[in-house]
Amino acid sequence: MNNRDTILFSTCLLLGGASARAQFDIQLPLQYGMQQMISNPALLQDHKVSIGLFSVGGGFLTPVSLGDAGEVRDGTLYLDPDQFINRLKPRGNDQRFGLNAETLAFNYRHKGWQVGASHAVRGAGSLDVPKGLAQLAAYGNGRYVGQELQLAPRFTMHAYQEFGINAAVSVVENLTIGARIKYLAGSAALTTTNADVRLYTDPDYYQVSLTTNMTIASAGVPLSFDSTGARLGSIAGLAGAGNGFGIDLGLAYRHGENLQFGVSIRDLGTLVWKRDAMLHTSRGSFTYSAYEGNVFNGDDRANDFDVARTVDSLVAIVDFESSAGQFRTDLPTTIQATARYKVAANTSVDGTVYAAKAGVWHSGFGIGLAQRLGKYGQVGSLAGIRTGGAFVGANLLVDLWGPQFYVACDNLLTVFNLDDANDAYVRAGINLTFGQIKPGRNVLGWYDHKVEGINK
Repeated sequence: MNNRDTILFSTCLLLGGASARAQFDIQLPLQYGMQQMISNPALLQDHKVSIGLFSVGGGFLTPVSLGDAGEVRDGTLYLDPDQFINRLKPRGNDQRFGLNAETLAFNYRHKGWQVGASHAVRGAGSLDVPKGLAQLAAYGNGRYVGQELQLAPRFTMHAYQEFGINAAVSVVENLTIGARIKYLAGSAALTTTNADVRLYTDPDYYQVSLTTNMTIASAGVPLSFDSTGARLGSIAGLAGAGNGFGIDLGLAYRHGENLQFGVSIRDLGTLVWKRDAMLHTSRGSFTYSAYEGNVFNGDDRANDFDVARTVDSLVAIVDFESSAGQFRTDLPTTIQATARYKVAANTSVDGTVYAAKAGVWHSGFGIGLAQRLGKYGQVGSLAGIRTGGAFVGANLLVDLWGPQFYVACDNLLTVFNLDDANDAYVRAGINLTFGQIKPGRNVLGWYDHKVEGINK
């Protein structure tokens, strides 16, 4: 496997092809500070004014780690095709990645209610690489005479800006409800609405047949097909390719003096892509005479693994017709429930369970501990199991009487063993806070580790 192939394969494996909080960052509702409102808009803050100056986060999930695919030596992946292929399913090899930047957020709290606004730039996506495509890329069709291979990847990728307005109110002494309404300005999208391409090599005449039923929708990014393959251009701009709306809903419920529950549903919404929106469709059967060997690779060398050349060769054989047509992409909806039990003045036990849809549904749960470090910090940890395997996460916030600096990692195991990592998410950012709200004499409930009352 040459350097070009190593870079291409590693990129596809780790990044897929864009899932906004879909849901890698499962510690989010359990962290201290206004970032917890991203996950649950009902969580009241402990300052009158909170400003999020900048927050950036990114992560990935893949069913096949680098270690599963081969061996990494001196920073280079040496692919073992058989080892990699054996880890794949015919379908459902779902990969996800997300990249989010919260550029600016503002929140104002007064007693039992709060309001705020925010802006963010997000990338979201999922990619399913079928086993048949990897088999063909590694060995050509020579090994699979008389067999049918499914070659079409399924993917959904979009990038957009998010403008949000949030509000929360304590409707009774122990219950707060909240919501965030979001306008979405689309930058670019690329998705498959149909993905069925099957290759069959006749065992008697070695004639290769391709049967296709595939539609790729694109907007905001040029996509074209010619005799040499597919060509993808650059994103035209930050906005204008599509638009839509989304909503986040949440509630926080206090039971007794030390126990709190939270439930949220996030990213309910859709983007409609209109500007320069195109539908690229191939439906039909294509045949040509070949020989019992590797039609696309030219020989049977296992080290000649070239996904890009294989895909380009397939595209050159079939016919894609392009036409204008709008389409939709859904946001990666997440449902999450959390619980906190206050075991001491500055210590609580946390738990969370979630289900998130990005291509297919993913789920997980975790149990952790949160500790206030005097007046200047907050540290938390969370361990559990989710799609991708076990994880151990941690988060830290340093509070300097106004400026707050925080960092969170959902899977510390990745830091120490990247080669065998199936998923990870890291977030870091800066807040400013003013006017700390003091707990009242008659404590009615608490909604984070510092505030002990809604102070009506």
